[in-house]
Amino acid sequence: MRILEKEASADFITMLFKNEEMTTEWAELYAFEEGIKIASFLNSANAILEVDCASLVNRFKNCKEDITIIGYCTKETFKMLEMFSTAVVKWGNRSCNKVADFMCKYAILNNCNA
Repeated sequence: MRILEKEASADFITMLFKNEEMTTEWAELYAFEEGIKIASFLNSANAILEVDCASLVNRFKNCKEDITIIGYCTKETFKMLEMFSTAVVKWGNRSCNKVADFMCKYAILNNCNA
């Protein structure tokens, strides 16, 4: 997940690792929540949050109609966006994640602990 702050001069790339089995959509939602927390920690009034999981972006755009468990969690996460003056959720192509993907694989292969 990449967080872009409109007033910042650089992108922040976060890497999350959670040793737990979950579907891709749940993992993306968890990472998205962490991204919101980081943007909040940076005291950003405006944020663009990119997600490469199209189904999660669609859930955000139609969150009022979803009655599943992940739909409920998506609604709760969506409420977290209210802390920003402007917050935009966008789909980003997976090819945008090449650097973050390389860093994650490198950390796992080299058993890095940060």
